[in-house]
Amino acid sequence: MAAPNLRKRGRDSALIDLHLDRASGQPLNEQLYKGLKSLILNGVLRSGVRLPATRILAGELDVSRNTVLAAYDQLLAEGFTEARPGAGTRVSADLPDLSEDHRAADPLPQGAATPDLPARVLDLISRHQPGTTQHRAFLPGTPDVSAFPFEEWGRAAGRFWRRPPRDLLEDRDGRGHGPLRRAIADYLVAVRGAKCTADQIIITSGAQQGIDLCVRVLLEPGDPVVMENPGYRGLMSAFSTAGVAVVQAPVDGEGLNVARARALAPRPRLLAVTPSHQFPLGETMSLARRLDLLAWARDAGFWVLEDDYDSEYRYRGRPLAALQGLDGGDRVIYAGTFSKVMFPALRLGYLVVPEP
Repeated sequence: MAAPNLRKRGRDSALIDLHLDRASGQPLNEQLYKGLKSLILNGVLRSGVRLPATRILAGELDVSRNTVLAAYDQLLAEGFTEARPGAGTRVSADLPDLSEDHRAADPLPQGAATPDLPARVLDLISRHQPGTTQHRAFLPGTPDVSAFPFEEWGRAAGRFWRRPPRDLLEDRDGRGHGPLRRAIADYLVAVRGAKCTADQIIITSGAQQGIDLCVRVLLEPGDPVVMENPGYRGLMSAFSTAGVAVVQAPVDGEGLNVARARALAPRPRLLAVTPSHQFPLGETMSLARRLDLLAWARDAGFWVLEDDYDSEYRYRGRPLAALQGLDGGDRVIYAGTFSKVMFPALRLGYLVVPEP
């Protein structure tokens, strides 16, 4: 859109000359709305200035009156303008003076427009390198989405959304939809040997959100926590943001080396582990080590965050029961996701938390 030209029309009504690009593919009413909003935000159209009548502006711009009405309605809905019977549409009187003269006379102190970020956030930003993620065929833990039953999924979704239950649309339970939580609890009891009910399930938008929630609820800055080395970067990021003291314990052919972890941090506040499929090495924690870890957690009184990442897949044999099931649910918080058995963009995860 070209730069607008503003002329005076009558006593207090602005005649606005905006160039609308009909070849851009963007709706004309949207172009007009954005152009008028820009004039208001830049202080060209000041508070109280009356906008041209819709018929007049439509004629000036060679568009339909409905196009102008749609743009005016959007400005009104967002509070940029106000309309009164017999007085037309004016720039809202509640807006501050945004003209260049006013801004030049009252400059902001240097640096006042940009609030400082906490040091831990700056550290996270410095670690992030945009554009380095590539889509590759051998990304670990990524399902073959071409094998997903899209036709069955589409039919089931179509049947459901033709007459969705009203209680689902109005669901106010912060833990998530009740029937979904019951289905997940039944699945975990049958497949992972968990000991839980629907009341212990919290629906999340993925495993990472579940991890972040646990960190925010359970930890204070400076608390000692244990994680695997090597381990999941998303977990390290959550710990770094929380300002806790991270102890990295080694991993071997049986998963987390519990004895070494105990020697490095005898009484942590929380220990995070991926026992079913250690990330990123892929080892499975032995039953002996699982029992040793749970005994240590009970004696030292710390939480175990079990990230059951990729537990659905194995080359042979039956899976070992989840730590949550072996523990009885007293000290273990279980984090799971359906991104590995369905597709990552589903963004559906869950936590199993102890009963209050």
